Amino acid sequence: MKSIFMLMVGFLSVGALAFAGEDEPYKVFQDGEFRVEYPDWKQKKPSSETQVLRVAKGSCSVVIDVYPMSLDGLYGALRNEIEKSHELIRADPERHELEYKIPFLFLKVHVRTKYVSANDKTYAVSFAGLGGEYKKKLPIVEHVLNSAKSSGISTSLQEGEEPGRAPRKDEFRYGLYRVKRNGSGLQRLYANSKPVRGPKVSPDGKKVVFYVYLKDTNGDGVVYDNDFPSSEIAVVNLDGTGFELLTENQHWDVQPNWSRDGQRILFASNRDSVTGYDLDLFSMDLHTRAVKNITNTPEATEADPDCQAGKVVFTRFYQNKDLQSIWIMDEDGSTPSRVSFPAKTGKSKTGFLFGDFDPTLTHDGSRLAFVRLEGDRFKIDGNLVGDWELYAAKADGSEAKKISDTPFLEGVPEWSPDGKEIAFIVVAQSLEDRYRVYVSDGAGKNRQKVLKGAPIDFLMRDCSWFPQVTGDHPDLLFVGEWFE
Repeated sequence: MKSIFMLMVGFLSVGALAFAGEDEPYKVFQDGEFRVEYPDWKQKKPSSETQVLRVAKGSCSVVIDVYPMSLDGLYGALRNEIEKSHELIRADPERHELEYKIPFLFLKVHVRTKYVSANDKTYAVSFAGLGGEYKKKLPIVEHVLNSAKSSGISTSLQEGEEPGRAPRKDEFRYGLYRVKRNGSGLQRLYANSKPVRGPKVSPDGKKVVFYVYLKDTNGDGVVYDNDFPSSEIAVVNLDGTGFELLTENQHWDVQPNWSRDGQRILFASNRDSVTGYDLDLFSMDLHTRAVKNITNTPEATEADPDCQAGKVVFTRFYQNKDLQSIWIMDEDGSTPSRVSFPAKTGKSKTGFLFGDFDPTLTHDGSRLAFVRLEGDRFKIDGNLVGDWELYAAKADGSEAKKISDTPFLEGVPEWSPDGKEIAFIVVAQSLEDRYRVYVSDGAGKNRQKVLKGAPIDFLMRDCSWFPQVTGDHPDLLFVGEWFE
């Protein structure tokens, strides 16, 4: 019975008339246990074709239909059709969503359809299933839809346009964006309605790893950075396709980074914590998915790993000493040693410790940059933020020197592939400089804002670099978030 239902439920999307032609090129989409081949979103489809994707797993299915008509026109037409023959549960014209039930034998199949314009057409993304399993697998709709949006349309600047043009705003609050060093060529690679954080491009330049918050775990009605138990590590291709969760549990899995050879992911997690609040650093083999604790320090918390040239720099916090500093070790977790020694320690009024955060190494492993919380007086709109400054040093911590001197926050530094520049985030009092990406040389001089003229409600967070391209300056990657 289950296998028959699995086969039938794939045909339950309203208006699904035909599969794509056999001779069309296909790509692979994978989301956990779902795997499906589907046509290239960028390819123009004949107007007679409506169905471009179908995938079924157990008693759940996802169907995407494409229509050569406007978003509002399609939504209204299909809503009328559904109301005539099916049980309409919910209609949301602002978000272009319909939720309804379709009778099948003695069952009522739940269906949720979301409509979105992309590639000069309208896509209807339908998720069908039974009760709990339907709800459990619902996020796949967003990931499939993101692939259509990210690969099928332009969401921002095109090659050759003037620097400083603003990104476009749509129903996706968060995105991974690529931009050239001079601010031109802005492109959204991936989009999500859930918070995405900490993106890093793989050493071969083909994938991006990041972490995402999936659920409201603290009961405040929103999904945001304080929903730690829902944080998961994910990867996606540069064209927005191939979204895949590498972790899926109730632990805190955050701050991923690539190993030097790109075969492993390093990340911070509380999965071995006795208290539930202490983090260790872990290494995941991408082929076997085996995970190994490479710090295993019950007396301390580690975070912010960066891996270059076989070395890992990270922050370590000893709670009984109120001490936060930078450490370095071999990629396998051996030979750890402390390399930063902040003069001011203890708790600040910001909620963070005075000390050092967010270390990054040059690609040859010779130089170190990090952020130091030096004061707790700086405020934004009455909210205490603190004075965070950039430091640069040799990898062993020697010759440490402050390379910024401002009364506001400068953080999350990232060395360029050639080690000559540092990209970082500025959070200042002015609206034009709240969460903006800047680049300076290694001494903190020649500071330049990367994207000028962006809307004040568009926040730029968690920047990093693409690998070096011969004969060209590498591009930057950052998280874009529309403030609400």
